[in-house]
Amino acid sequence: MTKKYKKLLILCAGGMGTAAAEAIRAAGNCAAFLDDYAQKGLRIAGFPVLGPILLLPELAGDFDGVCAANGDGEFRSRLLSAAFALGLPAPPVVHPSAVVSPFAALGSGCFILAGAYVGPFAAVGKGCIVNTGAIVEHHCRAGVFSHVCPGASLLGHSAARPFSVIGANASVLPRLTVGEGSIVGAGAVVTKNVEAGVTVAGAPAKKLIQEP
Repeated sequence: MTKKYKKLLILCAGGMGTAAAEAIRAAGNCAAFLDDYAQKGLRIAGFPVLGPILLLPELAGDFDGVCAANGDGEFRSRLLSAAFALGLPAPPVVHPSAVVSPFAALGSGCFILAGAYVGPFAAVGKGCIVNTGAIVEHHCRAGVFSHVCPGASLLGHSAARPFSVIGANASVLPRLTVGEGSIVGAGAVVTKNVEAGVTVAGAPAKKLIQEP
């Protein structure tokens, strides 16, 4: 994060919320959680759970911004929309150990987690997650609410369209595109464009045929 915030409100306290909290704490900022399943008063990564997400309108005035920290891109989208409707911003959350080029563009509400790399002239969209050790190389596009999972790589000039998922340790070779809402399986190597709304796996990656 490029700015010190008094306190950020993390929406969801699961694994992604914990990772966000670690990044926020490492950057010297403070936070608290809203979560529908975690017990009120519980402390996670040193930050308290204040109650369920429905308290967002009531607590909005006490915070500088929000982090929509859920692994489901559609749910992250809904959470951010609710926060924006209340006038709450969603600053990018960047772990201090991540390397982000000063020539990269980061969208609101994105996460760049520990050990990740975002290269020059790359664009990370709103609500996108660039997870632990992931790489978004030069001139790449990680679309809104997409997820580049731990150890995954988007290589030069490639693109992950909105709501797509690039699985752990998968690679998208240069100048290729993964279509909107598609899933690239863990460890896959994408050697040709992936159409929208499909799942591919393997090396080279091939479309999985779903049984009727």
